[in-house]
Parts: sequence; structure tokens; C-alpha cells
Amino acid sequence: MSYETPILLIVFNRPKKTQIIFDLIKKIKPKKLFISADGPRKEKIKDDLLCKEVRSIVKNIDWNCDHNFRFNDINQGCKVNVIKSIDWFFSNNEKGIILEDDCIPSESFFVFCEKLLERYNNNHKIMQINGFNGGLNFNSLIKDSYYYSKLNHTWGWASWKRAWNKFDKNFLEYDKYKNKINNYYIDNGISSWMKVYLDKAFKNQDNIWSSNWSFSILKENGLCITPSVNLVRNIGFDTSATSGKSEIFKKFSNAKEFEFTNIIYPNEVKFNLKLDRITFNQVIKKIDPRASKFYYLLNIIKNFFK
Repeated sequence: MSYETPILLIVFNRPKKTQIIFDLIKKIKPKKLFISADGPRKEKIKDDLLCKEVRSIVKNIDWNCDHNFRFNDINQGCKVNVIKSIDWFFSNNEKGIILEDDCIPSESFFVFCEKLLERYNNNHKIMQINGFNGGLNFNSLIKDSYYYSKLNHTWGWASWKRAWNKFDKNFLEYDKYKNKINNYYIDNGISSWMKVYLDKAFKNQDNIWSSNWSFSILKENGLCITPSVNLVRNIGFDTSATSGKSEIFKKFSNAKEFEFTNIIYPNEVKFNLKLDRITFNQVIKKIDPRASKFYYLLNIIKNFFK
């Protein structure tokens, strides 16, 4: 039986990782598959060969599938390419799943996304469905299979065209909304951590596309759905990564993917600050250098002297 929900797979130059995720996609046989591949970098000699190898892998579609390719001749870079890839995907679909080559989902992830994309199709408050939850098990804290969060994890996720239409690539009115960061996240630690990411993205000081998406969700006062157990493992934190190269980020790869036996739905849509705080304090704060108070203060000092 084939899978109804459209899937976007974003790849680049990592054939071994691409083969792993593509083999998983082959198992569920999606009826609609969109594959976007960035082009080789001129300064990297091996890129041309690696990119060709990746494209030969994803062209091997041996099931009945409406497949669409977006292959760049030149390298657009991680941030630009991912944004353009998602733009392309949602110009052709009302909803769907977004996976990158280093995101390894459980089979439950696909069922989870399909059911919740349908359930919240017309609830504009919900803007994203997360697959990654920090590697935590919240089953002892909540009876439901998911909760409502303000942390958007983009290592295997799903959304709607109506939500992506709110994407702000230019950080419009950032000064106005920066003053609302604390009111949105509520927790001071999470707010300080996000300010570092958002400030750097606003000033074009990094290559992280998801900061723009976090800002877009914040502007809409939106919510994300996060599973009670982790459904996606990220295997991309190595020398082949284009971002997140800090050695400590490898700890994120320890978060294994799990399966659901059935999905239990919450009775009401209500933000769960407690679980966001647990995720931040038990996972993010211990791994992401930008979540430390030292990094935040250092950033303030640097901006002062600039």
C-alpha cells in the first residue's frame, strides 16, 4: 500500500546518508515525491562526483510514484537552497513532509504526520508538526501522544502551504517583534537562546534557514506539535555537515527514533510550557553552545563594541 502524503527530500553530497533515508522512503512508497538537490561547490573538488552519486540514488524510483526533481547546476548554499526547495514543494502541494538527507525517521513518523496534517488542516494556530523531540520520553508526564510546543525542530517535520505562506525571509519589523520574544517563549532561558539565533539571522551572520522560520511562527503566535517520544534521529553531525559542526552537537545523534503503537489525541489545544522547559534544560542547554549564559553575554558584549 502506498503513502498518500507528499514528501520533500532535500539532498546534496552525502551518498551514504542519502541511501539510508531513500531506502526508508522506498519502504513506504509515497505517491508523490519531490526531490531537491543542491549543486556542487566550485571550491570542493569532490563535490561534483558526490553530487552525481547522490542524484543517481534518488533517481532509482521503482514504485508507482509521481516524482519531481529540482537539481541545481550550481551551488546555492544550505540556507537559500532549503528555502527555495520548500517554496517549490508548497507551490505544488497543500501539505506535506520535509526531510533532509541526515534525518532518519521511524515508520511511525510518517503515520503521525499524515494523521495530524489532516486533523489540524484548518487550525491556523498549528504551523508545524515536529518529528524530533530532543530524544526524550514524555510518556510518564502526559497521557497523550503529543503536546503543543513553541520549539520548532526541523529535523524531519511536516507543515501546510497555508503556514509556509507566512514565511518571512527578510525579518520584517524585527525590532518590533524582538520585544515580544520573552512574551512568546515565556521562559527566560529559551528566550535568551532564541535571541542569539534570531539576532544572528537578522544580521546575516549565519547560514541557518530555520531561524527565519522560527521568527515567522513567533510573529503568528503559532504552535508546533511535538511527539511524546522521539520519531527522528539526526545522523548529520560530522565533517560532512554544512552547519552544526561543533563537536558537542554529535550528542544530538544519540537520540534514537521510536515507534507508536497508536496515537492518543489531546482534548484541547494548549501550550505546554513545562515540557518545553524540560527539553531546553535537559537537552538543548547541555548541547547547544548558544544556549549557555556565557555565549549570550559574549554576544551582547560583541554587539556593544560594534
